[in-house]
Amino acid sequence: MSDRDVLLISAGVIPMEGALLGPAGTFQDADLPSNVVLVRGGGRTVLVDTAAGQLDSEWEGATSNLEQALAAHGCRLSDVDTVVLTHLDFDHCGGAPDVPAKHVVVTATAAVWARGLRPDRSARRVLEALGDRLEEAADGAEVAPGIRLVEAPGHRGGHACVEIAVDGGRRVFLADVIHHPSHVEHPEWDHEFDTDPDAGLATRRRWLEELAGTGTLCAASHISGWGTIEPAGGGYRWQPAG
Repeated sequence: MSDRDVLLISAGVIPMEGALLGPAGTFQDADLPSNVVLVRGGGRTVLVDTAAGQLDSEWEGATSNLEQALAAHGCRLSDVDTVVLTHLDFDHCGGAPDVPAKHVVVTATAAVWARGLRPDRSARRVLEALGDRLEEAADGAEVAPGIRLVEAPGHRGGHACVEIAVDGGRRVFLADVIHHPSHVEHPEWDHEFDTDPDAGLATRRRWLEELAGTGTLCAASHISGWGTIEPAGGGYRWQPAG
């Protein structure tokens, strides 16, 4: 995997009230990135998540431009052969219909969840717009060479993390397991956006325990840059890479 290029790219902005991230008065309002991951190598170009795209209007002040964000790294939308969606929230799947990739992969659990929504809900509309390009993956499946989709329940139906094999190990895209670096130290704060807060907290703690002290480079959908999970006292902390 030494020829594999793995890039974390901000493809949009989500304005966020501080009160949604933790206890009152802890966080200021801020613009959070809407990240995607671009994986190139071995003749393949894989994009993980797509930002909001045509669904920017679902969150006041949200903006995204996937085409421009990829172009800054020498990639056209038409270069992408596979899109992997961590889940079907607007800011992760909205740009998927605009990427002419042959394959668009979600977990089978996410697809079932979306089909159970009202016809006017964006997740269901995106799923239907993808047509026969949509592929449903089992938990833990390798959805492209060296790329695995691992379910991480609690946040949204079928929500998953992505494990990317690299030379000497792996990188992990945590998607919405955490929304802020402080949620590594205080995982109980990150419940506002979880469909099932108890399951979300259990998932957060499980991933943090698994990654802590391993040196594995991690990223999340709304945190700038790569980092590692490090032991700290009786818990963990986020250590920015580089």
